[in-house]
Amino acid sequence: MYLFLLPIVLVLGTHPNGDQGDGARDELKKLQGTWRAESIQIGDKKTPDASLKSFRLTIVDDNWSLSTGAAARKSKLKINPSTDPKQLDLIDMVGGKERIVRCIYTIKGDTLTVCRPYMQVDAARPTKFAADEPFVGLSVWKRETK
Repeated sequence: MYLFLLPIVLVLGTHPNGDQGDGARDELKKLQGTWRAESIQIGDKKTPDASLKSFRLTIVDDNWSLSTGAAARKSKLKINPSTDPKQLDLIDMVGGKERIVRCIYTIKGDTLTVCRPYMQVDAARPTKFAADEPFVGLSVWKRETK
């Protein structure tokens, strides 16, 4: 009789943020929405203001979509808000293999700041909010209002 519930339990049990308790679910709710880039810096290179206008980050449930005009990159999002700094993992498939980009983040009101490695496979998670190494990026996002 309860066999029909098994697929539901299996699906819910595999949600990337579902096994972390209410704290992760509540934090994930804060991240929901569309964000526009305020600044992006990788190492000592800053993205020009004119280019920033095309960057949009959309977070729906545990789906992360970064678009730059015509192109978009989609990943699954997993967070751990219980650490300091808070951790964010972007999970996607590259060449049939799972790739995890280990990031840190902070959210204050309508501002989201993310620090992450770029161009490196299995790079270590940054420990501070600074783009002071060649392949570490710091991005600041503002929530778009309707």
